[in-house]
Amino acid sequence: MKKRVVFLIASCFLLLLFGPKELTGQDEWQKISKPAATAVLGLNTIENSTKIFKVDPVSKDIYRYGGLPFQWTKVGGPGKTFVIADQGRLYGLAPDGASVWRYDGYAAKWTRIGGPAGQLYGGPDALYATNPKTKDVYRYHAVANRWDKAGGPGKMFAVGSSGHFYGLAPDGGSVWRYDGYATKWTKIGGPAGEILAGGDKLYATNPNSGDIYQYLGAPGKWRRVGGPGKKFVIDDYGRLFALSPDGTAIMRYDGLGGQWHKIGGPASDIYAGGRTLCAKDATTGELLQYKPGIGLLILAHEDFLKALAPLKKHKEANGIKTHIESWQSFAAKFNGNDLPEQIKKGIASYKETYDVRWVMLVGDSDKFPVRYICRDVPHPKGYQPCDLYYADLFKADGSFENWDGNNNGLYAQLEISAIDNNIDKVDWRPDVALTRVPASTATEVDNYVEKVVHYEAQTFDAPWFKKVLLVTGDWGNADELSDYIANNLLTGFSVIKHYHSTVWPLFPIDNNDIAGSMDKRAQPMTNHINNGVGFINYIGHGSWNDFAGVYDKRHLNGLNNFDKLPVVFTTGCSTGEFAPSPPWQDFYDDQGKFHAKHAPGPDEIVPKPAPIQPGQGASHNCDLEARPEDWLVYRKAGAIAYIGSAGTANPGGFTDKLNRDFYNAFQNGDRTLGDIWMATLTQYIDNYGYFDQNGNTIGKDDWHRNAVWNALVRFHCFGDPSLQVGGIPQLPR
Repeated sequence: MKKRVVFLIASCFLLLLFGPKELTGQDEWQKISKPAATAVLGLNTIENSTKIFKVDPVSKDIYRYGGLPFQWTKVGGPGKTFVIADQGRLYGLAPDGASVWRYDGYAAKWTRIGGPAGQLYGGPDALYATNPKTKDVYRYHAVANRWDKAGGPGKMFAVGSSGHFYGLAPDGGSVWRYDGYATKWTKIGGPAGEILAGGDKLYATNPNSGDIYQYLGAPGKWRRVGGPGKKFVIDDYGRLFALSPDGTAIMRYDGLGGQWHKIGGPASDIYAGGRTLCAKDATTGELLQYKPGIGLLILAHEDFLKALAPLKKHKEANGIKTHIESWQSFAAKFNGNDLPEQIKKGIASYKETYDVRWVMLVGDSDKFPVRYICRDVPHPKGYQPCDLYYADLFKADGSFENWDGNNNGLYAQLEISAIDNNIDKVDWRPDVALTRVPASTATEVDNYVEKVVHYEAQTFDAPWFKKVLLVTGDWGNADELSDYIANNLLTGFSVIKHYHSTVWPLFPIDNNDIAGSMDKRAQPMTNHINNGVGFINYIGHGSWNDFAGVYDKRHLNGLNNFDKLPVVFTTGCSTGEFAPSPPWQDFYDDQGKFHAKHAPGPDEIVPKPAPIQPGQGASHNCDLEARPEDWLVYRKAGAIAYIGSAGTANPGGFTDKLNRDFYNAFQNGDRTLGDIWMATLTQYIDNYGYFDQNGNTIGKDDWHRNAVWNALVRFHCFGDPSLQVGGIPQLPR
């Protein structure tokens, strides 16, 4: 598959070797101070805000930022070093290193809390200091006002959130993780130049090449995420930034397999903390604060805008700049052949202008236009919904990707038997992380918004999240694949197995009482879900109504897990069928004519479906109500995210790979739902030989070429693409 065109920036080419097209967007840098010697940033967990301090370049006094440009208040005199730690308190080491002090939060009052120290290290919930003579490291306990030894000497240390503390051996030969008690440490890596921690993430640089690597959560497991930089910094939520080797560009790591974006520069220094990045102007020494462009674009039916306002407030309180707009407004502002193309052109424009990272479509098929794609050549015999259309914005050369290369009004056509079977020359690769919330009413939007706000605030470090429920139906290698996921891709999770090979013999189907027998199989699942699991994975047959023979929509009425919402991945057929697949389900065509569901005749030409299918209250309800709605929006229980197929799902390696790679992306450090899904799709397109450089599907016969295409275009991700899977670190509870 042809890669995106890469625009190399000479000053930072080492960081962008494997990056995408540079899109600087409308990120802003606001001047907030005259020249400063240095800046100190950190998270105040009580107020859920970022505290910024600066050191005057002449007097060396320290000043607190008041939130408006050039609004600074002196809070103390000179110090050897300053850090923000322990819920957002400011600590300083005396100029001669003879004593450690805590700022009392008003006027210029400070309290002495310790004697001589070599260096201070701070994180959202901990303060550490080294002994200047022995080099041992100690942790400060504020309530008891005492220092306890945590370990021996180190070249340097790094503090994350929730007890994450790391050290680099004195000779730089190994990286160690503090086990959280006494002086117990575990070796997790080899030689490093420096280490950086923030949130639950750890990075280290290679001492020889300068390349930077991310720790993947298990000893010895690291992955390269970028080349060398003049300086790397990490904020308290784990976001990584770099200053290019020559200082001419500031880069942001987007967590997607080595993708970096230029966001500013030149600069002489950069500083991160809380959810904020600051830089020192390379020429003047003035301090600037990063004001990012739009992170999350929410497009919704105009009836839902008010219901989405609390989500915008929540996202922006946690550092994600959010823009909400109706799709009707997009349709009025942007030209296109039909509603889906008008909306897609709007998304592309916002991506180009504001460097949008996540896009959330809010509306079921009766409330948000659907792009229906057509496999058949030359005449259409059937259609299916495909939201990947809205995510694949640009061709490899950067031009708009309309998915209709031959301009015949049929999208993503596939001529299965031909070598060049990608008739419309579709690029396929997503340019934004895009998901859908399948809501039909404002109440359903309210339900989901409340779920997201509560989940992100309450889930981080919750024990229930570290459990996974694996469910299988009577389908080929379902147990084997589930075991592989459990053993290789869910490190640190406890696994609950609800397999057909063990459960079905206990509760065989009674043909005289099918529902009752199935209830017996379903009840253990309900109990596990109510007790709390972070993920549910289902491999088996399915439909819009059920996980076949295991769990159907009736059983969700028994859930009361609002405080313990899982992410659900299902490989079953039609378990993500939020919209009709004409003509196999009832539909209205684009001329407003109703067609009852039927199998197409051999010579039948099926008319194009309308982008919006009428729902409740219409003469014919064609808004297919399926599993995504059941789990996400109908109730406050259920799930926080859902992945499923909007049609037939083909086994034999294709859906299996999507399933495995979803958890592999999470295992490799992607933490937002949209990033995980985008990484899953990109892996499928780029790394299995299923597509050639022109986007044609490759397979040994027609069935395989068709199955390759089905897995890519039929699987959908439902929920909030910016959702922090596992919750937001250090969000006040």
